Amino acid sequence: MRPLPDQALSLLMAHCATHTEQAPRLQRLRSWLEERGSAGADLAARSHWPAHLTVSALAWEGERVLLIHHRASGLWLPPGGHLEATDLSLQAGALRELQEETGLCVEPEGLELPEMELRASEVLDIDSHPIAARADKGEPAHWHHDFLFLVQLQGMTPAFEPQPQWAEVAGARWLTRAEALRLGNARLSRALQGLPRTTT
Repeated sequence: MRPLPDQALSLLMAHCATHTEQAPRLQRLRSWLEERGSAGADLAARSHWPAHLTVSALAWEGERVLLIHHRASGLWLPPGGHLEATDLSLQAGALRELQEETGLCVEPEGLELPEMELRASEVLDIDSHPIAARADKGEPAHWHHDFLFLVQLQGMTPAFEPQPQWAEVAGARWLTRAEALRLGNARLSRALQGLPRTTT
């Protein structure tokens, strides 16, 4: 298994090849991955300052998305967070965060929803954003370079009711595409534009 920074660089380059208009916006991240990753730095470690890799997952079913109400920021966001040493891939980390924060298990080996199809190999969006210092956690201000994966679900019967992780999540619920767009989150809106349209 390749190191996570190598996986991130490969996914970034593939994303930029498909979304050429985003390549200039992501050039700084590419340089960071090439320079720091080649030096052997653990860019996925939470203790790596002033920036590290993070992952998130946007569960998409029909015309709705599963979002969590992030306790620290107060925003409705896709489930996500820091990578752990046990995560063998960025995708695995994103699926773990999805399960931890919403209760939705989509592990390929044993789907809890037998009629559900999973696609978690596609990077829906890549974003770099600043994180404020947290004195209570001993964390300085830093940056998250976040890889958002699309988890496309179909045939959810019965409908899944989220089970939030209350320590970090103030709520979790399904929103329609239109409802999610009205949140006014620029990153989320950009990701939603890349979702497939359901035809009737």
